[in-house]
Amino acid sequence: MSTVSATGIVVRYGANAVLHGVDFVANAGEVTIVAGPNGSGKSTLVKAISGEIASSGAVSVNGRDLRTYKGWQLAAQRAVLAQETTVAFPFTVADVIGLGLAAGATRAANPASLIEAALERVGLAGFGARRIHTLSGGERQRVQLARVLCQIWEPVSDTGPRWLIMDEPVASLDIRHQIALMDLARDYARAGGGVIAVMHDLNLSAMYGDHVVLMKSGRVVTAGRPEAVLQPETLAHVFACPLHPNMIPERGVFVLPQSALARPALAFAAE
Repeated sequence: MSTVSATGIVVRYGANAVLHGVDFVANAGEVTIVAGPNGSGKSTLVKAISGEIASSGAVSVNGRDLRTYKGWQLAAQRAVLAQETTVAFPFTVADVIGLGLAAGATRAANPASLIEAALERVGLAGFGARRIHTLSGGERQRVQLARVLCQIWEPVSDTGPRWLIMDEPVASLDIRHQIALMDLARDYARAGGGVIAVMHDLNLSAMYGDHVVLMKSGRVVTAGRPEAVLQPETLAHVFACPLHPNMIPERGVFVLPQSALARPALAFAAE
């Protein structure tokens, strides 16, 4: 099956449960968005389904139990763009991207050409010789995206679709590069791969998501098409403030954050 799926996922940090029996499914050929407030378990979920942290329950990638994959097999099937990646050594940009080639299954006759192609795809053509620490935060994030793309360059392999998993990929990007990154993600999905992205921007989620999963307090509240999920009552419950979706002809739903100003500010409170 061309899915990443999870059933009854529970993750604990010490005595505290962070995910409470979560069920999740993402289909190849689609962009699946995981959204919700801070602390809702979004990042923990993507770490569990990508095999980065231990969990109880069942997780499968393309119909195969995640636990049966060897490390190199899993690296060839999915790549993860973390929320933040720190490079401690003064590597060049090309060095960093080359790590993706080393980790994944991509076999290039000319690795330098593939690295440059990845840089061009993320809008950083000619940056290969630059030192990674000389780049801005947004540029470094795009270098990391080029790295994971090299890891799974072809969206479909002999063993099925590959998966691009991203945790808050647009957080450090300006609006032009946010759109460029989401265009890239959509193109990857349309080419047969699967994309799973943790997002805070509800408008980008509505624009690019084929499937939206809303989380709150370590549980999935609802999942489905953006126009079905991003409803006023659901959003108010999940985000604890009034949010009113609107429709643009031929473009789908969008959410006005200004509507949250219609009520007094709420005091911070632990969930």
